[in-house]
Amino acid sequence: MSFKRRHFAVAAFASFAILLSSCTSGAQSGRTLDQASADAAAIRGVTEASVEMRNYRSGFTSEWGTTVNFTPSPGFEEGSKSAALRELLRIGWSVNEHELTNGVALSVGRTSGVDLVALARESHLPQFASNPRLRYQITFSESDMEQLFGAWPGS
Repeated sequence: MSFKRRHFAVAAFASFAILLSSCTSGAQSGRTLDQASADAAAIRGVTEASVEMRNYRSGFTSEWGTTVNFTPSPGFEEGSKSAALRELLRIGWSVNEHELTNGVALSVGRTSGVDLVALARESHLPQFASNPRLRYQITFSESDMEQLFGAWPGS
């Protein structure tokens, strides 16, 4: 191979590598599920936490969302619950394993005795979806997450 061809091939490969890295750099932002779970568990007022992916399929469509399961500490309601709930939502929105088109749910678990719907309303969070019989879980839409934290995946 002549010097010119070799130089061209090296330059072409370098350009391709730069282009490829710029296309995949968006996937590098955000958090993995393990990172999100650890970060959620470290929030003041939370004793345990885990973040899970959820997938809804209907016909040919598939939507992904996250659920942040957490156990509030005894003083959670008296403390900075608004800041903690927002931080849990932000962490849920930052999971980068699948594009989140179905928002973020928060759940304290059926046996916790915590009325998460009332907590969220007292915390002046945006409108959310909830089932009147499942007061331990609330869901925020993709558009609400974008309004609160910007484009997916948040940080």
